[in-house]
Amino acid sequence: MAEKSGTFEWVVSWSDLAPLLSPAALGIAHGTLRAIDVGCGTSELPAALLNAGYARVTAVDRDEDCVLHMRARHPNSGLVWSACDVCDDGAASSLGAASYNLVFDKGMLDCALVEHTAAALLRTVRRLLAAGGAYAIVSFRAPELLRPLLTCAALGLSEPACTSIAPPGGEVASAVTLCVLRPVPAASADVDASAVAER
Repeated sequence: MAEKSGTFEWVVSWSDLAPLLSPAALGIAHGTLRAIDVGCGTSELPAALLNAGYARVTAVDRDEDCVLHMRARHPNSGLVWSACDVCDDGAASSLGAASYNLVFDKGMLDCALVEHTAAALLRTVRRLLAAGGAYAIVSFRAPELLRPLLTCAALGLSEPACTSIAPPGGEVASAVTLCVLRPVPAASADVDASAVAER
């Protein structure tokens, strides 16, 4: 096992995202709100989501070493850390289908596009989303590059609402994009992955 140390925030920090991803900002109904961070790595964002009002937060990464490291950093926090590949077809069943008010993705879609697993990722995300929930994506890609994929009718998701975020200190060459999508009422959560892959 490769030993992990410290934490790493990819692209933007919680301070950049907090005004945009709180339950109030997303218009998510109050109650026992559940969030999941897909591809969490060693980010502290799951803890920030818990502090922002999400009562139950699950953090998922396919790297078991990351999960073990972060679990050790946050004992008895109420956070759930899970080693799981969200591009696996059975991931939604093991994580809890239709049970998350927020599915948070910082860089996971970017990685999946490079690895040609974006259709599988989006299929899992759609299955994880509760009715009225939100899928929030932080990406290096500009909105005009993301929209053709995210507007695929087979996903059963709304038109993405996109915001540009300029990371402090010029860490990246240009602004990153935050896209928020919601399940379309009455649309099936069983996504045709081949239609998404074709898009």
